[in-house]
Amino acid sequence: MKISIYNSLLNFQNTKRFKQFLFVFGILFLGAFSQNVSAQTVSVENNQNATEGSSTPGSFLVSVSSGLFSSGTITVLYDVEIGTATPGADYVQLSGEVEVSYSGLAGGSALINVSTELQDFLVEGSETVSIKLVDDTSYDLGSDIEATVTIADDDVATLTIDDVSAEEGNNLNFIVRSDKVVQYDYDVEIAFVDIDAEGGAFPFTGTTDYNNGTQTVTFVSGSLTQNFNVQTHDDTLIENDETFSIELEATNDAVDDTATAVGTILNNDVAQVTVLANRPSTNEDGTGNNGRFRIEINEENETGGT
Repeated sequence: MKISIYNSLLNFQNTKRFKQFLFVFGILFLGAFSQNVSAQTVSVENNQNATEGSSTPGSFLVSVSSGLFSSGTITVLYDVEIGTATPGADYVQLSGEVEVSYSGLAGGSALINVSTELQDFLVEGSETVSIKLVDDTSYDLGSDIEATVTIADDDVATLTIDDVSAEEGNNLNFIVRSDKVVQYDYDVEIAFVDIDAEGGAFPFTGTTDYNNGTQTVTFVSGSLTQNFNVQTHDDTLIENDETFSIELEATNDAVDDTATAVGTILNNDVAQVTVLANRPSTNEDGTGNNGRFRIEINEENETGGT
């Protein structure tokens, strides 16, 4: 009798545990099933940037996360956002959709390639193309729905500038030239370095030879030349021709600004030399004082010459 009661209790406990197991299993199964039948979640990110004219494309990576028992293929839609890169000129126009196959918890992914084999000779700097995923009934949007691919420019404009000379008191006119058209406006800063001329601010005072204040010229889109003037001081000093150098700094990284130039200020002052007989006579036999002349110059001489 005792054994029969014990067995009955044991069977009751086992049955209770089994029911608990079924309850937990049912919850897990329903969760997995509901995840399986719900819409998939999609996201996008930059996979690789590109270079203009390259056979290797840039790309976006579109990812799909899915449920435990789900698999299939969905078409993910996207819009191409307005960027600095131009479709059909900088990259092959994108279709606006991509098919992604997915399976189980591993999900799936697919690339949207940005072909940049199109080549131009316009200096435009790095440009961008961006996309944004579009909502659809066949999937849900994740947190990352926008991405950008950068297209590096392979064109470089080179600046040149020639040496210039002018008489003191006149302006030195320099011309900065670009060998290629640049798509966007950019500035070039002009800096001065003394060689043997002495730079200073205008209005001029003392021994200042030229105005060395920093200048800026702007190359508007499509322009190839810009010029600037340097004022010089028309002093009255007798001096050698004097020089300074010019350095360029462009605000566009696609512009080679390593060229330099030399400005030469030509002296226009001439000294008047007078010879005076300070002791005009002497004895022929060498007795007495020697004859003597005095040479006078009407301006201060800074040339160091004789």
